[in-house]
Amino acid sequence: MPMQRPVARLLAVVALFAFPLAASAQTPSPGQAETQSEAAPSQARPPFRLGFGDMMVMAVQSRHMKLALAAEQKNWKLAEWIRDELEETFTRLGRLYPQVDKVDLAPGLLMVKEPMEALKKAIADENAKDFTAGYERLTQGCNACHTLYKVEEISIKVPKGAQFPDQEFAPPKKSK
Repeated sequence: MPMQRPVARLLAVVALFAFPLAASAQTPSPGQAETQSEAAPSQARPPFRLGFGDMMVMAVQSRHMKLALAAEQKNWKLAEWIRDELEETFTRLGRLYPQVDKVDLAPGLLMVKEPMEALKKAIADENAKDFTAGYERLTQGCNACHTLYKVEEISIKVPKGAQFPDQEFAPPKKSK
């Protein structure tokens, strides 16, 4: 029974992100869209796609915070998973948005590459001191990227306190 709740949450998250993908998968090709829009102009719609800012807030920022909270509780398994998800998100952003406002995204993504590797090693070694240093460099990399793209008003910091009261960040207690 205890596994049902996390599984249900995971399914809810998957459904949240799968729905827009499923909807866009059913979108007609450009040639079909032109034909359909001529026949019924009110029914032709472009596929839904999250904007770059949406991805930053929903995927990057939340994972950045959760990564710190997991490491703070020394839940290295969770920290590893979140770090991997964050890295995957950066990769996906580079693929989906090679340019933002006609500026290449690649130089900004390079700013987080080294800190992400340092975090990977610190997590594998379960080294809180190295994690803290790597996390600080990651946070600085985020802000350097914001400066590069002239959005300095978006300033990231190391989180203090739990921003996700609905998630447990401490490692699970081992049953005897």
